[in-house]
Amino acid sequence: MDYLFIDGMTKSTCCTLLLRGPNDYALDEIDRSIHDSICVMKRTLESGYVCPGGGCVEMALSLHL
Repeated sequence: MDYLFIDGMTKSTCCTLLLRGPNDYALDEIDRSIHDSICVMKRTLESGYVCPGGGCVEMALSLHL
């Protein structure tokens, strides 16, 4: 995996993601996934709470057992 670091920027609150993929379809899927993840983070930070889901009950039970 290759990394590209750009140092010395004036605004430290900004971030740029460079996406690489084998074809346009894969890049579109990566872009859609990153957009969904950013939207989840935005809503979580705005609301201030998290509603567990997606198998968390099963994970808690397996850890408890």
